[in-house]
Amino acid sequence: MIADLDRSVQLLNCDIAIEEERTGMFDRSDAAYPMLARMLTARRDNLRETITALENQLSKQDQAEMVAELA
Repeated sequence: MIADLDRSVQLLNCDIAIEEERTGMFDRSDAAYPMLARMLTARRDNLRETITALENQLSKQDQAEMVAELA
């Protein structure tokens, strides 16, 4: 699942770059920055947060299993 989400992030990065190239706008602080790129960036950032949360859960689960094996 994490790998699939990571691939989605990579695809979104490509889509953002394509939209920036298409419009010639690269400055996210500029009011003229394309709305599509803003939406794709928000989606990408949300997926990154999800990946981080899943990795943290997996790490905690791994740690709990290691403790259980030692007990």
